[in-house]
Amino acid sequence: MSAQPKRKNVRSQGALNTRQIALRAQRKIACSFPNQTKHLFLDEITCHLLDTLHQLIWRYTNSKKRTDNLVKQIIKTNVKLHVIVMSTGVKQQQEESIAECREMLRTAALCLIRHVNSTSNDGACDLARIQAALRTAGTFARAIAEGHMSQKSLDKLADVVMFISDGGFLTALTSKQPPYNHLVLEIAQDLQDSIDRGIL
Repeated sequence: MSAQPKRKNVRSQGALNTRQIALRAQRKIACSFPNQTKHLFLDEITCHLLDTLHQLIWRYTNSKKRTDNLVKQIIKTNVKLHVIVMSTGVKQQQEESIAECREMLRTAALCLIRHVNSTSNDGACDLARIQAALRTAGTFARAIAEGHMSQKSLDKLADVVMFISDGGFLTALTSKQPPYNHLVLEIAQDLQDSIDRGIL
């Protein structure tokens, strides 16, 4: 394969419009903050990543309601965290948590990319590393959010972290088997593009 394939439109009937959800969340949460907060989640890579993640979670849970809720919370939580980082005077400890959270997310992404590109079907080691990185990122994200988010929002953050770091979900994610394999390939490509562009 000489060139990367173009991103497919993975949205099927009944899928969320992640771009519209992000726009609504930003208008509601970030309307009174500087313009740079309005550009979060509007790039092609992130929108495609969220659409693909929605399809993958839907196949795993077989529940559109649960899937819609999770993806909406991922979007809203990230918008809120972005607003906190961009628009408040964060303390040194929070700055360290921001850097550590990003590093852990990057670690999880690189581990998934490496696994997808590997010829081995043994994902146990990669799964454990991804799980540990995601849970650690969740801990740092909570440290950033505390004092800025309501308890309800913190609980939703915990729910998202619990789901995406769940062993069953990650086993499916790293299985290299249908119906997940082609979606995970697209997610890995988007993650690599995000890293290359300095987004992640």
